[in-house]
Amino acid sequence: MNSPPQTSLFHVLRKTLALIDPSMYTTAISLVFLMIFGVFMETLGIGLVFPLIKVISEPETLGDIEWFTTYFGTVDDANQNKVLIFLTIGFFIVIAVKNCLLLLIAIVQSRFSAKGEALLSGRLFSHYLNSEYRLHLIRSSADLVNHTISTSSSVYQNAMSGFFILATESLVVLLVGCVLFIASPAITIGAVLLVVPSAAIIYFMARNRLVVWGGAEVEARKRVLQLLQQSLHSIKEVIVFGRQPFVFDEYEKARNILADILAKVMILSQVPRLWIETVIVGVVVLGITVAIHDSTNAGNLFSVLALFSAAAFRLLPSCNRILMALNSIRGGTSPVNTIHAEFEDPHGSHKNARPESGRVQTFDQRIVLENISFTYPGSELAAIQNCNLEIQKGMS
Repeated sequence: MNSPPQTSLFHVLRKTLALIDPSMYTTAISLVFLMIFGVFMETLGIGLVFPLIKVISEPETLGDIEWFTTYFGTVDDANQNKVLIFLTIGFFIVIAVKNCLLLLIAIVQSRFSAKGEALLSGRLFSHYLNSEYRLHLIRSSADLVNHTISTSSSVYQNAMSGFFILATESLVVLLVGCVLFIASPAITIGAVLLVVPSAAIIYFMARNRLVVWGGAEVEARKRVLQLLQQSLHSIKEVIVFGRQPFVFDEYEKARNILADILAKVMILSQVPRLWIETVIVGVVVLGITVAIHDSTNAGNLFSVLALFSAAAFRLLPSCNRILMALNSIRGGTSPVNTIHAEFEDPHGSHKNARPESGRVQTFDQRIVLENISFTYPGSELAAIQNCNLEIQKGMS
């Protein structure tokens, strides 16, 4: 008896990485280093907000910075404005370089995902072509087509993309959180205590549903393809026997099931954004209130508020992306397990299938069908009536 597939994040990550084509390893490693550097630049951009606002509101503080006076000289009323303009332009250059780097990362990641998806689909198709012929006798072609086109695509679009986003955005949140903690420990700790449990509630409420819906989506897509293939391949019989209403009704049922699953996934994907946005805005308002109440220095208060506003502007989409990435990974769990199992055992559960009696049916001489009849539901005319067929051993 086969053990149930593992659905923990670690097992899904391990199987997802195993599906990366070996020719893509160098690109994957390069992408990881680019993403780490991009996260550092993102944190640097936010971290520079606090000192920039501080020196703009209190220019005299520049004289207390030893390394600054060593390289740029003493700041006085004569050159103060020039120094502030220089620092502001420098801040803009850092942001521009950071955004160019993020664009480069997005390009590399998009090309990596697109190429990896194509290679995985090609590997799976080649695997089916070179498998034993009995695979095609016991497996539906719609099943194989669905895995080659749709399920393999979900591995990269859901699972792989989700892990990329989860890793980068989590690192952004961690490093920006460290910057905020240095600026205001009390407000940062309070924000963490409010945001983390709120995000955890949404994640644990949604994760099992997404795993189930991901598996149901794979089966629904397979059923839709199966109906299309069967009806169009047998279009002559469908028209001659007037089976169009039956075929269309079956297709419509399968397509409606798929549409219902996709609608549920799309609805659930909107919940984290709205929930986290509400919580984070509440945290920012609370932080501003605490800062105003406790601060006696107007310049320091302004700097702290600017830093937390800039951080919230960046952390809000990060928290949304983390939750959406977790949901995406959960939705991609079933496709990852399915494709991973296809490479290990393309025959699936059919390999060890046996009749309910437990005995293997063998045909030593011939197969005989006698008086076989079949009528489609809702039809008065039989598609097959009193059909008799005898196939001798060795005939096809």
